[in-house]
Amino acid sequence: AAEILCRYAFKQRDPLKGFKMLVTRVRELCGNLPLGLRVVGSSLRGKNGEGWEKVIRRLKTIIDHEDIENVLRVGFESLDENEQSQFLHIAVFFSCEDGDLVKAMLADTKFDIKHGLEILVNRSLIYISTGGKIMMHKLLQQVATKVVHREESWKQRILINAPEICDVLERAKGTRAVSGISFDISGIGEVSVSKKAFKRMPNLRFLRVYKSEYDGNDVLHIPEEMEFPCRHLRLLQWKAYPNKFLPPAFHPEYLVKLDMSRSKLKYLWKGTQPLTNLKEMYLGRSFHLKELPDLTNATNLEKLYLNRC
Repeated sequence: AAEILCRYAFKQRDPLKGFKMLVTRVRELCGNLPLGLRVVGSSLRGKNGEGWEKVIRRLKTIIDHEDIENVLRVGFESLDENEQSQFLHIAVFFSCEDGDLVKAMLADTKFDIKHGLEILVNRSLIYISTGGKIMMHKLLQQVATKVVHREESWKQRILINAPEICDVLERAKGTRAVSGISFDISGIGEVSVSKKAFKRMPNLRFLRVYKSEYDGNDVLHIPEEMEFPCRHLRLLQWKAYPNKFLPPAFHPEYLVKLDMSRSKLKYLWKGTQPLTNLKEMYLGRSFHLKELPDLTNATNLEKLYLNRC
């Protein structure tokens, strides 16, 4: 266990001079759990003795040191605000996704996405597969889920709780802070989405609606003239979308991935749209689809799935 910690904290098998007792204390506080040792060790890399003591004080607040999720949270807390946001979005939306696709999704003029990913890799919070996919351990995803649930409602960035999302969509209670919604509609019953459901969420960038259990009893009613001012939407993944077309005010300019598999769409949008950011489009099993949109400007489109349309 000590060797695992040292490899990630010092990039060598043994502790640096003066750190031997600190290594022993951290190892014991991590409960000798390999994943915890890797994540906490990575967060300690480059820190002096005072930095180690600060982490040790945080680990001491964890009552049950076999509770791996609380140990892993120490690694999350070592990130700055932008890095934490990046970690949470990857955990909820982009684990097991192609690295280049994720970079396009998270691209931000105010933040170096490539540098951010390097930090997450160095902290052992993600890793890159041989095929170039960004991967995250299931336990780390659970840490992210708990972090999201604990955020105060007025500053929640990501919505994942189905009853809460139903309330937001029915009563148009979203906020400008919301950047992502991952909505599992299994078991919601019947929900009528407000025409103004998205009006107060202009900064929404990632929208995923899906069913983890196919019992056929859950219905979302979407008004045809729904307002949709989310001009910077990059991910739209709405499996079995129930309407014949997307909202007239829908803006696909920043879309990177569009997945409307098994939808009831007859068409998506009219006219030629700026689609230079679009990389992937999935419309498989959309049996009612009559025509494709004009893809003249989709010069970066890499994947187009139309099976059984």
